[in-house]
Amino acid sequence: MRAQQSFVSPEGSGNWQCPHEFGYYPHDTACDKYYSCESGVATLMTCGNGLAFDNTDTEFLKENCDYRHNVDCATRPELGRLAPAVHAAPCRHLYRATRTRPYVHG
Repeated sequence: MRAQQSFVSPEGSGNWQCPHEFGYYPHDTACDKYYSCESGVATLMTCGNGLAFDNTDTEFLKENCDYRHNVDCATRPELGRLAPAVHAAPCRHLYRATRTRPYVHG
């Protein structure tokens, strides 16, 4: 199972140039960052919390962030810090589906 979540990095793409008009390219040193190229314009992206960019696609067409233990980060050892866990409010209702319609327990 692959996990995909990413966001635009606030530091931007800098001087990095897209090698092709479209594609997804690994960052040189950071395993959790990658460049998204659209119409030749590079945008620096960061995989979501705890994820790393999987750079195994030799055609650079797949935008894939995966769990860090599934990605080889040997040549790109830098990793961002994990964000603290946020706990959601406790659930007050349990929704249960029946054959005809859902109803609320509690």
